[in-house]
Formats: sequence, C-alpha cells, structure tokens
Amino acid sequence: MKIDREKIVVPNHRNKGLDFVKGWLVVGMVAYHVASYSNYAGRGDHQLISYALNFISGSWIYISGAIIATLYASKSTRDWKSVAKRLTVRGLKLLAIFMVLNLILIGLGWSRLGPDYSFKTVYTVLVPGTGDASFEILIGISYVLLISPVLLSHMWIGVFLALAIILSELFIYYQGNDVALNHWILACGAGGFLAGRLIVSDWFKKSLLHNSKNIVLLLAAIASVALYFYIKSSWHLGTRNML
Repeated sequence: MKIDREKIVVPNHRNKGLDFVKGWLVVGMVAYHVASYSNYAGRGDHQLISYALNFISGSWIYISGAIIATLYASKSTRDWKSVAKRLTVRGLKLLAIFMVLNLILIGLGWSRLGPDYSFKTVYTVLVPGTGDASFEILIGISYVLLISPVLLSHMWIGVFLALAIILSELFIYYQGNDVALNHWILACGAGGFLAGRLIVSDWFKKSLLHNSKNIVLLLAAIASVALYFYIKSSWHLGTRNML
C-alpha cells in the first residue's frame, strides 16, 4: 500500500497559548532592558516603560512554576524519580550557565559586580540575591526547578510548601524587614505552581470557568491585569510587597 506522505499529519503537542505568552514576555523583556539600560534611561518615556514592564522577570518564574504543575505533575505520578532527575539536572545546568556567563562578563570588565570577585560575592548572588548579576533570571528558574521534585512528590506536600514560601515572604515584609531577591523569586515560582495545580484540578475542570470557552477566563485575566496596575500606581506597591 502506497502512503501519501503529504497527507501525513504529525501531532503537535505544543501549548500554543503558553507559546504566545512566552513570546510576548520575550518582547517585553527586550523593551524593559532597552528602556532601563539605554543612554536615555532617565527620560520620562523610558522610565514609564521600565515602570510598566518591571513585572516581566517575575512572570518568567511564575510561568516556570505553572509549567511544572501542569505538564510534569501527571508524568511524576507515573515515574517520579525520572521526572525529579530530569528537572534537577536542568536546574543545575541553568545554574552552571549563569555562573559561566557571569565569570566571562567579569573577566571582560562588563559586569556590575566589579572586578573584586570572591566567595562572598558568589554567596551574596546565589543566596539572598543582589540584582547586580547578569542573567539573574536563570537563578530563579533554576531554583524553581531544583525544588520542583519536592513540590511534585505529593499533591498536598507541594501545595503546603508553595503556600509556606509565599506566606513567609509576606511575613518577613510585614515584620519590617527587606525580602531577599531570591526569596521573592521563589515566591513567584510558588505562585505559578499553585495556579497550575488549580488549573489541572478536578474541581476546576468541572467548574464554569473551564467550560466557558475561555471567555470568562479572558475577562478574569484582563480584570487581574487592570487591578495589578491600579494597586501599583495608586498604592505605590511593587514586586516585593504585592502578593
């Protein structure tokens, strides 16, 4: 029997909605960095762009947490060890890439960390976080990947751990202390994980939101974005102190 190769359809397992969001996050990241670090960074229009797009970094980490909860949760129930190993290796690879890139930039004199590179510098960047290292978003994604085996070990363990990370950040802030950058990064990933767990839950699949052809979800998303910018501009809250 002759097979017509032109009629063979290869199944596409990519999530187009997720690809769309990640694509616009890339565009937003480029626009944010251009506005923040160009020669005109102090101008009003550039400051406005930086102000409007400073949620981009946290969004990448949030998306990472959501992907782990939606795409890897079902796989982990069948073969947790294999999934845990894969995510851990990916996290370590990203951390290694981050270190190598920053060592190169320090050697070239292009890093804001300065030439006085030491173990203390490594500790400060990797533990509390500084915001001065380049590609620091890789640290956030790496840490979310590294804790993901624990998040995926059991549904309720993951939910309680994610809630603990978020609530501990809020507790530190409302005690009058500064929240470490990497702590905030983990909270973004934990928030994405909780959102992903909600999306794949049986309760959500049976709810009106899931069966409304995405119209209600779209309206809820638009309302959430509007609320975010209203709170941010009216109450002068930002990434560190807004749940």
